This record gives sequence, structure tokens and C-alpha cells, in this order.
Amino acid sequence: MNTIENLPTKTEIFGVSYSIIYDSDLWEKEKCWGVIEYKKQTIKIWRNEDFSLEDYWNIIIHEVIHGISTALDLELESTDEGEKRLNRLAQGLTKVLLSNNWINPNLIEKGDKL
Repeated sequence: MNTIENLPTKTEIFGVSYSIIYDSDLWEKEKCWGVIEYKKQTIKIWRNEDFSLEDYWNIIIHEVIHGISTALDLELESTDEGEKRLNRLAQGLTKVLLSNNWINPNLIEKGDKL
């Protein structure tokens, strides 16, 4: 199963549609929690039973920021430090979206696992 209830299965970044796939084998294949594949127009997220919905949103937003960075030629992820900054940006944005109810906070309980 490549979907998770209450999480998106597609997104659009500057007019380009991306499928979002939740893949339980992603860590073994890519050694990462998420990856955006520009040519395939796919975002893959590691499906992990220990992740909370907030964890998933952090990863989704992280990959979307990669897409935005590439589209705008920002090169946020060109170094390890850039990747760390991108991750902190994704975490902060997730918190803002949750605290403003743009992501339904009722779906996310601290410590809840899927």
C-alpha cells in the first residue's frame, strides 16, 4: 500500500504535479526518509510504523522545500549545512502550519503512531 490515511498523495510545485508515494523499503533503497525525483515527478516518503503524523508532515514539507529550492535555483541543499538548514526550515514550517490549523492538529497527537 502506497498511501497513508490523512496524508496527501499528490502535490503541485510551480505547476509541476508530483505523486507522493509512501514506501516501506525506501530506507533500504535510498538511505533517507524522503526523496524527490524530479524526472519521475514523484516524492517518496519512507513508510515507517514508528513515525507520527507530524513526522510524516515534516518529511513531506522537507521534500517540497527541495522542490521549491530547485525550481527557484536557491541551492539550499548543496552542502551538508544547507541540508540541515532546509530540515530546520521544514520543521519550523510544519509547526506554523499546525499551530494555525492549516494542517488539522486533531489528526496529530503527540506520540501517536500510525
